[in-house]
Amino acid sequence: MPDEPTTLRVATYNLHTGGLDGDDPEHFSRDDSRLRQQVDLLASLDLDLIGLQEATWGMFADERLDGVAADLGMSWRFLGRSSFYGRNLATLIRVGDKITVGARDVAHLTGPPFVNGLTDVTLTIAGHPRPVHLLVGDCAPSSATIRLAEAETATAHRHHDLIYLADFTAAALDDDPDTTGTDNATARSKLDKRPAETLAAAGFHDVGHIKGDRTPTTGHRAPNQHQHQHQHRDALALRSDRIYTTLPTETITGYGVELGGDALSDHRIVWAEFTRPIARRRVP
Repeated sequence: MPDEPTTLRVATYNLHTGGLDGDDPEHFSRDDSRLRQQVDLLASLDLDLIGLQEATWGMFADERLDGVAADLGMSWRFLGRSSFYGRNLATLIRVGDKITVGARDVAHLTGPPFVNGLTDVTLTIAGHPRPVHLLVGDCAPSSATIRLAEAETATAHRHHDLIYLADFTAAALDDDPDTTGTDNATARSKLDKRPAETLAAAGFHDVGHIKGDRTPTTGHRAPNQHQHQHQHRDALALRSDRIYTTLPTETITGYGVELGGDALSDHRIVWAEFTRPIARRRVP
Protein backbone atom coordinates (compact mmCIF):
# COMPACT_ATOMS: atom_id res chain seq x y z
CA MET A 1 0.00 0.00 0.00
CA PRO A 2 1.41 3.42 -0.88
CA ASP A 3 1.78 5.98 1.88
CA GLU A 4 -1.25 8.15 2.44
CA PRO A 5 -0.51 11.72 1.33
CA THR A 6 0.13 14.30 4.05
CA THR A 7 -1.17 17.80 3.43
CA LEU A 8 0.29 20.79 5.28
CA ARG A 9 -1.24 24.26 5.28
CA VAL A 10 1.11 27.07 6.25
CA ALA A 11 0.80 30.85 6.55
CA THR A 12 2.78 33.99 7.25
CA TYR A 13 1.24 37.17 8.70
CA ASN A 14 2.60 40.50 9.91
CA LEU A 15 0.21 41.55 12.69
CA HIS A 16 1.01 45.30 12.60
CA THR A 17 1.98 46.36 16.14
CA GLY A 18 1.01 42.98 17.55
CA GLY A 19 -2.65 43.41 16.71
CA LEU A 20 -2.88 45.82 19.65
CA ASP A 21 -4.13 49.40 19.76
CA GLY A 22 -3.80 52.16 22.35
CA ASP A 23 -0.99 54.15 23.93
CA ASP A 24 0.11 52.10 26.95
CA PRO A 25 3.88 51.63 26.43
CA GLU A 26 3.97 48.62 28.76
CA HIS A 27 1.05 46.91 26.99
CA PHE A 28 -0.95 46.57 30.23
CA SER A 29 -4.20 47.98 28.88
CA ARG A 30 -3.88 47.99 25.11
CA ASP A 31 -6.96 47.02 23.13
CA ASP A 32 -6.58 43.49 21.73
CA SER A 33 -9.84 43.37 19.75
CA ARG A 34 -7.93 43.59 16.46
CA LEU A 35 -5.66 40.71 17.49
CA ARG A 36 -8.70 38.59 18.35
CA GLN A 37 -10.14 39.23 14.90
CA GLN A 38 -6.79 38.35 13.32
CA VAL A 39 -6.74 35.06 15.23
CA ASP A 40 -10.28 34.29 14.06
CA LEU A 41 -9.18 34.92 10.47
CA LEU A 42 -6.17 32.63 10.86
CA ALA A 43 -8.35 29.95 12.44
CA SER A 44 -10.66 29.98 9.43
CA LEU A 45 -7.79 28.86 7.17
CA ASP A 46 -7.27 25.46 8.86
CA LEU A 47 -3.52 25.90 9.23
CA ASP A 48 -0.81 23.55 10.49
CA LEU A 49 2.13 25.98 10.60
CA ILE A 50 2.03 29.75 11.20
CA GLY A 51 4.78 32.38 11.25
CA LEU A 52 3.85 35.77 12.73
CA GLN A 53 5.81 39.00 12.45
CA GLU A 54 5.52 42.04 14.74
CA ALA A 55 4.44 40.04 17.77
CA THR A 56 5.07 43.27 19.68
CA TRP A 57 3.37 42.22 22.91
CA GLY A 58 5.76 43.78 25.43
CA MET A 59 6.26 42.22 28.84
CA PHE A 60 3.17 40.05 28.35
CA ALA A 61 4.43 38.47 25.13
CA ASP A 62 4.54 34.91 26.47
CA GLU A 63 1.02 35.16 27.88
CA ARG A 64 -0.28 36.65 24.64
CA LEU A 65 1.29 33.84 22.64
CA ASP A 66 -0.19 31.22 24.97
CA GLY A 67 -3.63 32.72 24.41
CA VAL A 68 -3.23 32.86 20.64
CA ALA A 69 -1.99 29.26 20.56
CA ALA A 70 -4.94 28.09 22.66
CA ASP A 71 -7.44 29.87 20.42
CA LEU A 72 -5.86 28.29 17.34
CA GLY A 73 -5.59 24.83 18.89
CA MET A 74 -1.83 24.78 18.24
CA SER A 75 -0.02 23.43 21.27
CA TRP A 76 3.55 24.04 20.01
CA ARG A 77 4.58 27.68 20.03
CA PHE A 78 7.78 29.65 20.21
CA LEU A 79 8.48 33.35 20.68
CA GLY A 80 11.65 34.47 18.91
CA ARG A 81 12.89 37.65 20.55
CA SER A 82 13.92 40.58 18.37
CA SER A 83 16.64 43.01 19.36
CA PHE A 84 14.90 45.71 17.29
CA TYR A 85 12.19 47.45 19.32
CA GLY A 86 10.46 44.26 20.39
CA ARG A 87 9.41 43.20 16.87
CA ASN A 88 9.33 39.56 17.94
CA LEU A 89 8.57 36.53 15.80
CA ALA A 90 5.99 33.93 16.81
CA THR A 91 5.87 30.39 15.44
CA LEU A 92 2.88 28.11 16.00
CA ILE A 93 2.62 24.46 14.98
CA ARG A 94 -0.20 21.93 15.15
CA VAL A 95 1.77 18.92 16.36
CA GLY A 96 0.26 15.45 16.16
CA ASP A 97 0.19 12.57 13.72
CA LYS A 98 1.32 14.76 10.79
CA ILE A 99 4.00 16.87 12.48
CA THR A 100 6.34 16.29 15.41
CA VAL A 101 8.94 18.64 16.90
CA GLY A 102 11.66 17.44 19.26
CA ALA A 103 12.61 19.27 22.43
CA ARG A 104 15.88 20.46 20.89
CA ASP A 105 14.59 21.10 17.38
CA VAL A 106 14.31 24.90 17.56
CA ALA A 107 16.97 27.56 17.14
CA HIS A 108 16.63 31.33 17.00
CA LEU A 109 19.34 33.55 15.56
CA THR A 110 19.52 37.07 16.96
CA GLY A 111 22.89 38.29 15.74
CA PRO A 112 23.85 40.07 12.52
CA PRO A 113 22.67 40.26 9.86
CA PHE A 114 19.18 39.36 11.15
CA VAL A 115 17.62 42.56 12.49
CA ASN A 116 14.54 40.84 13.91
CA GLY A 117 16.03 37.37 14.23
CA LEU A 118 15.43 34.14 12.32
CA THR A 119 13.60 31.17 13.85
CA ASP A 120 14.51 27.69 12.61
CA VAL A 121 12.33 24.76 13.67
CA THR A 122 13.19 21.24 12.51
CA LEU A 123 10.05 19.26 11.70
CA THR A 124 9.44 15.56 11.26
CA ILE A 125 6.57 15.22 8.80
CA ALA A 126 4.64 12.04 8.12
CA GLY A 127 5.37 10.67 4.67
CA HIS A 128 8.49 12.79 4.17
CA PRO A 129 11.86 11.01 4.33
CA ARG A 130 13.95 13.94 5.59
CA PRO A 131 13.60 16.63 8.26
CA VAL A 132 11.97 19.84 7.05
CA HIS A 133 13.23 23.17 8.35
CA LEU A 134 10.60 25.81 9.04
CA LEU A 135 12.17 29.28 8.90
CA VAL A 136 10.30 32.34 10.18
CA GLY A 137 11.71 35.81 9.59
CA ASP A 138 11.04 39.53 9.33
CA CYS A 139 13.62 41.33 7.22
CA ALA A 140 15.25 44.69 7.93
CA PRO A 141 12.67 47.51 7.71
CA SER A 142 14.91 50.27 6.40
CA SER A 143 18.12 48.88 4.89
CA ALA A 144 18.35 47.25 1.47
CA THR A 145 21.97 46.36 2.23
CA ILE A 146 21.04 44.42 5.36
CA ARG A 147 18.15 42.69 3.59
CA LEU A 148 20.62 41.42 1.00
CA ALA A 149 22.91 40.12 3.74
CA GLU A 150 19.94 38.41 5.41
CA ALA A 151 19.08 36.65 2.15
CA GLU A 152 22.68 35.63 1.57
CA THR A 153 22.90 34.15 5.07
CA ALA A 154 19.57 32.32 4.74
CA THR A 155 20.92 30.48 1.69
CA ALA A 156 23.06 28.44 4.07
CA HIS A 157 19.89 26.30 4.19
CA ARG A 158 19.96 25.63 0.43
CA HIS A 159 20.65 21.93 0.93
CA HIS A 160 17.84 21.46 3.45
CA ASP A 161 14.22 20.69 2.77
CA LEU A 162 12.62 23.90 3.98
CA ILE A 163 9.63 26.20 4.13
CA TYR A 164 10.53 29.86 4.70
CA LEU A 165 7.82 32.24 5.95
CA ALA A 166 8.68 35.93 6.19
CA ASP A 167 7.91 39.56 5.63
CA PHE A 168 10.76 40.27 3.23
CA THR A 169 10.09 44.04 3.32
CA ALA A 170 10.90 44.42 -0.37
CA ALA A 171 9.85 43.41 -3.85
CA ALA A 172 9.42 39.92 -5.24
CA LEU A 173 11.01 39.16 -8.59
CA ASP A 174 7.73 39.66 -10.44
CA ASP A 175 6.65 42.88 -8.65
CA ASP A 176 6.19 45.99 -10.79
CA PRO A 177 4.18 48.44 -8.66
CA ASP A 178 2.98 51.93 -9.41
CA THR A 179 5.47 54.23 -7.65
CA THR A 180 3.46 57.44 -8.12
CA GLY A 181 3.63 59.48 -4.93
CA THR A 182 6.43 57.41 -3.41
CA ASP A 183 9.70 59.22 -2.79
CA ASN A 184 12.66 58.04 -4.85
CA ALA A 185 14.69 56.77 -1.90
CA THR A 186 11.86 54.58 -0.62
CA ALA A 187 11.05 53.26 -4.08
CA ARG A 188 14.69 52.43 -4.75
CA SER A 189 15.01 50.58 -1.44
CA LYS A 190 11.75 48.66 -1.63
CA LEU A 191 12.25 47.71 -5.28
CA ASP A 192 15.73 46.31 -4.67
CA LYS A 193 15.30 42.75 -5.94
CA ARG A 194 18.77 41.50 -5.03
CA PRO A 195 17.50 39.58 -1.97
CA ALA A 196 14.83 37.86 -4.07
CA GLU A 197 17.39 37.11 -6.78
CA THR A 198 19.77 35.66 -4.19
CA LEU A 199 17.15 33.31 -2.80
CA ALA A 200 16.06 32.22 -6.28
CA ALA A 201 19.65 31.51 -7.32
CA ALA A 202 20.02 29.25 -4.27
CA GLY A 203 17.01 27.16 -5.30
CA PHE A 204 14.42 28.77 -3.03
CA HIS A 205 11.08 28.60 -4.89
CA ASP A 206 8.73 31.57 -4.41
CA VAL A 207 5.37 29.81 -4.02
CA GLY A 208 3.33 32.80 -5.19
CA HIS A 209 5.45 33.08 -8.32
CA ILE A 210 5.20 29.33 -8.99
CA LYS A 211 1.41 29.51 -8.75
CA GLY A 212 1.25 32.66 -10.91
CA ASP A 213 -0.49 34.75 -8.22
CA ARG A 214 0.82 38.33 -8.12
CA THR A 215 -1.69 39.63 -5.56
CA PRO A 216 0.13 42.23 -3.43
CA THR A 217 0.35 41.73 0.32
CA THR A 218 1.08 45.37 1.19
CA GLY A 219 -0.04 48.75 -0.11
CA HIS A 220 -3.48 49.01 1.45
CA ARG A 221 -4.20 51.32 4.38
CA ALA A 222 -3.07 50.27 7.86
CA PRO A 223 -5.51 50.15 10.79
CA ASN A 224 -6.35 53.57 12.28
CA GLN A 225 -4.40 55.32 9.53
CA HIS A 226 -5.80 58.40 7.85
CA GLN A 227 -5.60 58.82 4.10
CA HIS A 228 -2.97 61.58 4.20
CA GLN A 229 -0.77 59.40 6.42
CA HIS A 230 -1.13 56.51 4.00
CA GLN A 231 -0.02 58.66 1.09
CA HIS A 232 2.98 59.94 3.01
CA ARG A 233 4.36 56.55 4.04
CA ASP A 234 5.42 53.60 1.94
CA ALA A 235 2.26 52.56 0.09
CA LEU A 236 3.78 50.37 -2.60
CA ALA A 237 1.68 47.38 -3.57
CA LEU A 238 4.24 44.57 -3.24
CA ARG A 239 4.35 40.85 -2.54
CA SER A 240 6.42 41.68 0.50
CA ASP A 241 5.09 38.69 2.46
CA ARG A 242 6.18 35.48 0.77
CA ILE A 243 6.54 31.76 1.26
CA TYR A 244 9.61 30.04 -0.16
CA THR A 245 10.42 26.35 -0.29
CA THR A 246 13.13 24.02 -1.53
CA LEU A 247 10.63 21.16 -1.74
CA PRO A 248 9.77 19.97 -5.27
CA THR A 249 7.34 22.39 -6.88
CA GLU A 250 4.86 19.59 -7.60
CA THR A 251 4.28 19.34 -3.83
CA ILE A 252 2.71 22.83 -3.88
CA THR A 253 -1.02 22.11 -4.06
CA GLY A 254 -2.47 25.47 -3.02
CA TYR A 255 -1.69 29.14 -2.47
CA GLY A 256 -3.59 32.30 -1.66
CA VAL A 257 -3.54 35.84 -0.28
CA GLU A 258 -6.32 36.56 2.22
CA LEU A 259 -8.14 39.77 1.29
CA GLY A 260 -10.65 39.71 4.12
CA GLY A 261 -8.43 41.29 6.76
CA ASP A 262 -7.40 44.57 5.16
CA ALA A 263 -8.85 46.54 8.09
CA LEU A 264 -6.75 44.54 10.55
CA SER A 265 -3.16 45.03 9.35
CA ASP A 266 -1.04 46.77 6.73
CA HIS A 267 -0.07 43.26 5.59
CA ARG A 268 -2.18 40.39 4.29
CA ILE A 269 -2.08 36.75 5.30
CA VAL A 270 -0.30 34.58 2.74
CA TRP A 271 -0.96 30.83 2.87
CA ALA A 272 0.24 27.79 0.98
CA GLU A 273 -0.57 24.11 0.90
CA PHE A 274 1.94 21.29 0.42
CA THR A 275 1.13 17.62 -0.16
CA ARG A 276 3.63 14.75 0.25
CA PRO A 277 4.01 12.27 -1.26
CA ILE A 278 2.40 13.16 -4.57
CA ALA A 279 0.32 10.34 -5.99
CA ARG A 280 1.91 8.95 -9.15
CA ARG A 281 -0.20 8.27 -12.22
CA ARG A 282 -0.52 4.64 -13.18
CA VAL A 283 0.78 3.71 -16.58
CA PRO A 284 -1.99 1.95 -18.59
